[in-house]
Amino acid sequence: MKFKGTKGELEMKFMQGGICIGIGTVGDYCQITANSILPESDEEYAKEKEEIEANMQLYAAAPELLKALQDLSNANQDDSSWNYQASLDQAKNAIEKALK
Repeated sequence: MKFKGTKGELEMKFMQGGICIGIGTVGDYCQITANSILPESDEEYAKEKEEIEANMQLYAAAPELLKALQDLSNANQDDSSWNYQASLDQAKNAIEKALK
């Protein structure tokens, strides 16, 4: 099965009124693939901040997590061209980004 979503590394960026996930984030510009509208009050945001930001960071890491899992699931350990350590490093980097 082929991935049909946005190609390129996604970034999480705080913007006025919400959090943007996208590519090409420059200044106040973000080619949006997803955004989260923040709660109306600072008090509500303080309660939900950790969960909102964690969800958005996981979304930003999703393409890299998918790629790492695809590489590992398609790996043929008998194939001398497959680099286990590179695949493992790719997976670890994607997990680290998701949990940032």
